Amino acid sequence: MRILFCIRGDYLTNFAGDSRQLLKTADYLRKKGVSVTVNCGEITDYKNFDLVHLFNLTRITETYHFFKTAQKFHKPIVITPIYRDLQKYYRYIGDRQAASLWNCDRAYRREIIKGCQMVYPSSLLEKNALEKDHGGEFPCCLVYNGTSKPEEPFNSPDFYSKLISLKPYLFCAARICPRKNQLELCKVAGQLGLHVVLAGTINSRSYFEQCLGCSNVHYYGVLDENSLRTVYANAVLHVLCGFAETSGLANLEAGLCGTDIVSTSEGCAAEYFGDLSGYCNPYRQDDLKRALLSALSGSRQPSLKQHIEAHFFWENCLFPLLESYQKLLK
Repeated sequence: MRILFCIRGDYLTNFAGDSRQLLKTADYLRKKGVSVTVNCGEITDYKNFDLVHLFNLTRITETYHFFKTAQKFHKPIVITPIYRDLQKYYRYIGDRQAASLWNCDRAYRREIIKGCQMVYPSSLLEKNALEKDHGGEFPCCLVYNGTSKPEEPFNSPDFYSKLISLKPYLFCAARICPRKNQLELCKVAGQLGLHVVLAGTINSRSYFEQCLGCSNVHYYGVLDENSLRTVYANAVLHVLCGFAETSGLANLEAGLCGTDIVSTSEGCAAEYFGDLSGYCNPYRQDDLKRALLSALSGSRQPSLKQHIEAHFFWENCLFPLLESYQKLLK
């Protein structure tokens, strides 16, 4: 079985959730004996592949190009959409141009959805949003996001002692940009007398500098998985308070490290974590502060880690994907 994964050209230099999802999926499939090739645009001849798997329906330009090329070679096409409707966010920030472009691209997203032999949303909420925004039902197989079993013991990187000196701190592992809403987190944490540790790719330099303008904020760069787990494990909370998320892979990683989480309500986190997480509405003033205070006043949630261990390891989550491939290629 020869699979071609197609993803945006900067998936490694602009590392984000779709990057990690693709890499973990490729690792799993290769262990199962599947040949996986990752295409960032340099491969234009698809004839030697059995199936083309697209990633990311949000950044539509590259995905649409991959889609049309796969059609030209008459290959079965599937997609992991990683979809969230950004229209609400664009209206909120008053970006009419982005909102207009998002609406214009709807036809391209719909064409891709209708042209795929299978769509792999990561939650029922994502599936329902796709059906609502793109014209009804489509072939679908739910493939939940996962996380990996942490290595024990955690390695202690050079920054460990500095990290401990910041405790208690809040941690946010995410791309740094307005849509992720870190600046609000930094401000609210400052009001509560807490440090904030940020880690992730800087998508907006000006926004990043605003975050660093808060004296309680510390940036740790783009961390490898082992270092991330050290930061997760020592945080009092992991917080993803953005305006649009899926489950948030970082929330799964944090919870597995025994850290409580506060997630945005704008996404499918509740489908993953239920009442084991705190939630905030980024569109409501002071709701993040309420959610943080509530989470900080409670006791640790050991059942969160147990829940993730029971349901969200990659090897369990990705089995339906492999089974779907096998059925499509019979």
